[in-house]
Amino acid sequence: MKYKIKELLFYGYFFLHPINKIKELIYLRKCYLNNHEDFGNFSNNKKEQYSSFKKLVLKSNDALSFFESYYKDQIILKKESEMNRDQIILICLVKNDLERIKEFYNHYMKLGVKNFVFIDNDSTDGTYEFLCEHSNVSVFQISEQYSTVRRQAWISKVMAYYGYNHWFLIVDSDEFLVYNDFEHKKIDALIEKFKTLKIFRAKSLMIDMYSDEELFSDTTHCEDPFYKKYCYFDSNTYSLKKHRRFELITGGMRKRVFGVYENIDPFLVKYPILYYQKGDLQYNSHFSFPFYKNFNTKLHLALLHYKFLPQDLEKVKKRVKEKNYALGSKEYVAYLKAYQENSHLKLITSDSKKFKNSSDLQNIEFLDMIDWKK
Repeated sequence: MKYKIKELLFYGYFFLHPINKIKELIYLRKCYLNNHEDFGNFSNNKKEQYSSFKKLVLKSNDALSFFESYYKDQIILKKESEMNRDQIILICLVKNDLERIKEFYNHYMKLGVKNFVFIDNDSTDGTYEFLCEHSNVSVFQISEQYSTVRRQAWISKVMAYYGYNHWFLIVDSDEFLVYNDFEHKKIDALIEKFKTLKIFRAKSLMIDMYSDEELFSDTTHCEDPFYKKYCYFDSNTYSLKKHRRFELITGGMRKRVFGVYENIDPFLVKYPILYYQKGDLQYNSHFSFPFYKNFNTKLHLALLHYKFLPQDLEKVKKRVKEKNYALGSKEYVAYLKAYQENSHLKLITSDSKKFKNSSDLQNIEFLDMIDWKK
């Protein structure tokens, strides 16, 4: 209850900038009335979504680009698979990430995911063709230039396509969901546990994974999956911080290594699993709307984050040039500066831990083990 009351304070944005907010509401209504798409359940729930957007505009200072992309960007369904919507639906936005997406698909298959939905942003490296080969994969396609805000709008729109009252798993192609005993307790068991615990928006800690080799290098050329080599992580470099919109943890390897270059302190909390209800919006990659639902839940999940593979150097350079990620791709600027200053840089330290199986999650600060016996 206290978090619901706390959320009312966000209406202060309106009183601070009433004229701007009124203009945004007028523009929002214009976008809403001019949109006549026939896009699954999106069309049936337009009024509810519009109502949520109005609240978001009043409670946020950065909602304009979000709902503009939501209503105007054209997402095309290219391939639809049969699915049981009573089971969790995985949604992932991807572009030119074939090596990772193969292991991503295998990981989530082993985890018991049966419904895969990918939003392909004009891949040209075979990613799109790989996805279309699988009978349990639905593929949407979009051609607009990527940005962090657009990513959230596209995912929100695809969620609206499937409609309310479904469980969703929202992950990037470099994020592998894990939790204690995930080797034996599959995703359906996890969802049943969350129902029992009355968790409908599950919190996760992002764990940056790295190898013992130089940054962006590939000297061993082994045939094993990349996660066999990128198996090290920080266990004790995290910090709890206050944030008005969600329960925040920052730090980790990226802060430790790259923070000196651009003073970055990455947000490491996400809510990848949620039960999608009326009023909900996947508004930010790290927290959702309404904000009060992001509080007072234990940290049961981890996202193993494989961001520093050899082929990622070219992606880093491109993102620095295009400035289409958060804060003008500030994090990627830090990665590139670090690499250019020391091309022999290693991310590993004497304190790094090796991830072999789910028992190693007990080494991670703040992570709560699920009690499967209760």
